[in-house]
Amino acid sequence: MPKDDLDQVTVRTVVRAAVARLGSAGPEVVEAVVSEVLAAIGGNAGHVTTPRGAVLLPIAGGAPSFDVCASCIDQEQARKRSRAVMTTTGRNSKGIVARVTAHIAELGGDILDISQTLVGDFFTMIIVIDVASLSVPFERFQEELQEAARELGCQVMLMHEQVMSSLHRV
Repeated sequence: MPKDDLDQVTVRTVVRAAVARLGSAGPEVVEAVVSEVLAAIGGNAGHVTTPRGAVLLPIAGGAPSFDVCASCIDQEQARKRSRAVMTTTGRNSKGIVARVTAHIAELGGDILDISQTLVGDFFTMIIVIDVASLSVPFERFQEELQEAARELGCQVMLMHEQVMSSLHRV
């Protein structure tokens, strides 16, 4: 078997073993772990090219510790937060953003991104919220934000990211 074919077989074997152990980790994490494993076993003279074309460079200093792999998994999971998208519309008035965002924080939500626009006398706002650490169930979070918006004369629509993603796949 030619050396390049052997390298691809090795990469596929290691990737499959890593995926089986890492579960839902993303491709970046799997490739980092594979790179570290290949470096630990002597890899391909310094680097390996995966079937998707990524060049994996070994980590200097020999075999990686478990802490390095665990750190990669933690970083990947942090990127896959539980998020919701909230849209707010209504007549513009003073303090809408401050009151809505304060209410989100009080309930344990973390604002990841926000955009607001004024068109004439009308206000629109879209907020992406990390809802992983809510102090209340998501349904109650949704109800409380809708009630707070009603008191401000606005309407709120809040959807979990999974619902949004499903709607876009249909």
